[in-house]
Amino acid sequence: MVEKLKKLISRIKEDKKSITVFAIVKMDGVIDKWSVILSANWITDDLESRKEIFDYIRKLLIENLTEEERDSIARINLLTENSHLIIKMRELGSTQNGEVKMFKNIKLNGNEIHEAYIFEPN
Repeated sequence: MVEKLKKLISRIKEDKKSITVFAIVKMDGVIDKWSVILSANWITDDLESRKEIFDYIRKLLIENLTEEERDSIARINLLTENSHLIIKMRELGSTQNGEVKMFKNIKLNGNEIHEAYIFEPN
């Protein structure tokens, strides 16, 4: 699934130009499902814009992942760049050349992170 998500990220960057953070995280009480976390400068608090972005990301996930992979995702979180969780993820370190950072069993901004893969902390 990691390679498929890297391709999905490339597609988002082609369409939208930038991503601040893209991560998949198993957190808090949902230990057997992933949360997709996306932050970018083009994500705002505007509800209509968020709905369009959510639908866009959902469509990409449907097109690029198998049904089993999609079933492993519990939620899609769209966060602004100034979200505390995004700030903390960026503090974990940046990646280069398609590197993916993996973390297990850490606390992050009050959230219990069981497992996380951070693809794009810029």
